[in-house]
Parts: sequence; C-alpha cells; structure tokens
Amino acid sequence: MKHFKFTIRGHDYDVEVTSLEGQVARVEVNGTKYKVEIHSEKKASKTPQLVRKDIPKAKDSHVIKKDASVYQVKAPLPGIIMQLKINIGD
Repeated sequence: MKHFKFTIRGHDYDVEVTSLEGQVARVEVNGTKYKVEIHSEKKASKTPQLVRKDIPKAKDSHVIKKDASVYQVKAPLPGIIMQLKINIGD
C-alpha cells in the first residue's frame, strides 16, 4: 500500500503499510510484521454553548386595579363614545 521512511533519534526505519481495515493496520517495519490498532482523537466542537438566564416574572402585572378610572374608556381618536354594546363580565 504505502511506503514510509522515518528517522527517530538517529535510527532509520523503513515502514510499509500492507493493509488497513477499519481501526487495525498491518505494517512491516524493517522486515518485521506488526498489527497496529489506530486510535483517533475526538475533536471538541468549537460551537459555543448558549447560556441563558431565567427571566424574572412580573408580579401582579395582569391584575386590574379597582379605582375610579375603571369606568372611563379612552380612545386614541377624538370624539365621544355614545354606546358600548357589552355586558358586565364579557
């Protein structure tokens, strides 16, 4: 398959990869055959983690206060409201 030449600490190595099946490779180093298991590193994802803080809930923002302004209806248009066609509780 592939042929490599390595020099490690002054020693020359003649390496030939004879077969590669999945995570197991058969190699020949200076005439001696070896079975080598290949372990690959799992690279960490560079996607940042999104951390969100909880939004505090507003207290009593949905409660209508009972006062004199409850019976006043204000409209964004000028004019007079003559009639409301609703009943109490609608």
